Amino acid sequence: MNGRKRKLTLGQRLFVAVWERLVAMSVGSPNPLMKEVVFTFGVREYLKRVKMMYEVLTLLEKRWGALYAQLIIAFAGLWTGCRWCSVGHIYAANLELFRQNGELLPVDEREIADLQFRTDAEVLEFLHERFSAPHWEPLRRLLDQQYLLRSAQIEEVTRDDQLLQMANYMWEWFNECSIVVMDMDPSTVPPQSFLGKDRVLLRRYREARERQEQAPEGPSES
Repeated sequence: MNGRKRKLTLGQRLFVAVWERLVAMSVGSPNPLMKEVVFTFGVREYLKRVKMMYEVLTLLEKRWGALYAQLIIAFAGLWTGCRWCSVGHIYAANLELFRQNGELLPVDEREIADLQFRTDAEVLEFLHERFSAPHWEPLRRLLDQQYLLRSAQIEEVTRDDQLLQMANYMWEWFNECSIVVMDMDPSTVPPQSFLGKDRVLLRRYREARERQEQAPEGPSES
């Protein structure tokens, strides 16, 4: 994974073998980072943190819905430098929006990798430009607030601040291990949600992206 020799215990290897299958059944593809996380933190801590991550996801979905929850997690991953999480959750958000109404996000998940090489100010400018349509204003405010909390420019005041910061903290923990593969090809990162199992939706979404790329007017303003 990162050039060092990794050797899991027998119990850890058995756990990873079973858990990888469960993950693949849940989201449609295995997680190649699991061995790194289990090696670093152990099985018990891994399961504890995964449970906490799921609880945070559930809270985000209850507060803002599945689409915004995926975007918040995606940018929690982006700010910590994780290609797997940022690309995978933007992909999941794209699928969620496309499933809901056939629209595409103004950001293609494959673009996210390039953002990792930009400054924070450039990333924020990119977000404001792409999500400039009036109906995206609530999202812009959320992502701005999330960044300010993540960069310690402001402190938590409201319950919404606490939820945004929980997302920052939980995905920062996971990203301690996932950043070891930050150079992975973004087109190989699967969507990080149960929608990854819907092969028909995946195909329809990819076809829609291809049509958008071929259109002379360029990226959608949706």
